[in-house]
Amino acid sequence: RYVLALFFLSTTNNNPDQWKNRTGWLSSDTECNWHGIECDKMGEKLLSINLMGKQLNGTIPEEISLLTELTNLKLSENNIFETIPTEISLLTNLQFLFLDANLILKGTIPTELGQIEFLQDFRLSTTSVSGLVPSEIGKFENLTQLFLHSNKL
Repeated sequence: RYVLALFFLSTTNNNPDQWKNRTGWLSSDTECNWHGIECDKMGEKLLSINLMGKQLNGTIPEEISLLTELTNLKLSENNIFETIPTEISLLTNLQFLFLDANLILKGTIPTELGQIEFLQDFRLSTTSVSGLVPSEIGKFENLTQLFLHSNKL
């Protein structure tokens, strides 16, 4: 709950009403019932954050790495800015990482992302990331989708 509350606060840019749908967020209801959150059948493990196109405006907190069971992190089509936190690489169960269409996301692709061994689909197109594509990206054995176009790579 703490990490999700921190995530919410870091992506509202001091205006929580800007989120397109924030049903349940920061309420007393279990976070498994919050909009865009999916948990396992027992409601014990947070598996997915899917907030694509919800008008998030801010940064991804490094504490996201504490959600160790997370398999999906889908934040496309928002206003995520600053850089991709290297701590995302600690999400070793992550299979889907969607950060595309966040035009003000900048910096480089962290080489540490190569530690996410189960990653199947990585989307980072249409952002402002720059630099070289780390060779570690080529080591993803399970990767079937990789979108990096429309960047400064």
